Amino acid sequence: MPSIRWMIPILTLFAMMTSGCLARSNELFVTLEFEASSIHLNEEISVVASVLNVSSQPILVNSRMNPNHEDAPAIDRDITFFISAPDGNNLTFQPKVNVRDIKDEDFVWLEPAEQISQTYDLSDYYEFSQVGTYRIQVTYENVIVPENMGNVWVGLIESETVELVITDE
Repeated sequence: MPSIRWMIPILTLFAMMTSGCLARSNELFVTLEFEASSIHLNEEISVVASVLNVSSQPILVNSRMNPNHEDAPAIDRDITFFISAPDGNNLTFQPKVNVRDIKDEDFVWLEPAEQISQTYDLSDYYEFSQVGTYRIQVTYENVIVPENMGNVWVGLIESETVELVITDE
């Protein structure tokens, strides 16, 4: 029977790997950028999510960047937004996505300082009904490693929280 001393480090490493704690955040960085820091209520809320290679080596990444709800299977979501309304409640993702299957072409090499970006209209996925300051964060996650590509980046990284003001005028 194996010693408990051997099992604890192995179980800890497994827990860290499956929770995304070992995501190579020192290699990739995810950002959110709005066209403006203030938007009128009922206007399109356009945001650019970018994944940047901050390492000194090329990294093979999933560029599909499919948005989905945090409870969707990880294979069906690459991007997840977390949005807190002015009243402190979290906005609920409105399922309006058609998840397409991943293709080999979705995996691209990011050279150092290179990035992939995708523009989203958050009002397509969330109901912004309050005037005030929203706090928004995005995660980028990849769990997919095609059989013919063994060196794909796998993990989860989180952006900094960004504030967006929605006004009624």
